[in-house]
Amino acid sequence: MTWTPNDKEIETLITAEFQKRYEYFIHKVSDQGQLWSLRDEGGWRLMSDNSGKECIPLWPHEKYAKFSATGIFSGSKPQPISLDEFMNKWITGMIKDGRFAAVFPTSNDKGILILPQKLLGDLEAEREKYK
Repeated sequence: MTWTPNDKEIETLITAEFQKRYEYFIHKVSDQGQLWSLRDEGGWRLMSDNSGKECIPLWPHEKYAKFSATGIFSGSKPQPISLDEFMNKWITGMIKDGRFAAVFPTSNDKGILILPQKLLGDLEAEREKYK
């Protein structure tokens, strides 16, 4: 079943606290089997935290990524990533490259910065609920 967030859902989540957005992200990504990031002609977009650590911005749906594709992300386009590919390839690459995940960044904040190992564990735990 394909899910598309309605305008009220988007408005509520964009302004929600970190923990609520993170839990929503984990649930929706696990349920839908994909997540979203941003690309431009140079490839996948990265962002930095306040200490300069590179982060990969991630969202649970294209609409949230589009909404956040402003400022440093202007000109970027949302692209889906299958959850299996993310868990089996991206996480390994993020660990190797020393990158964090920036879960659900908005125009007002950088999202929930989380170690890829923690994100993987939370996704695996959520997927167990679907078995």
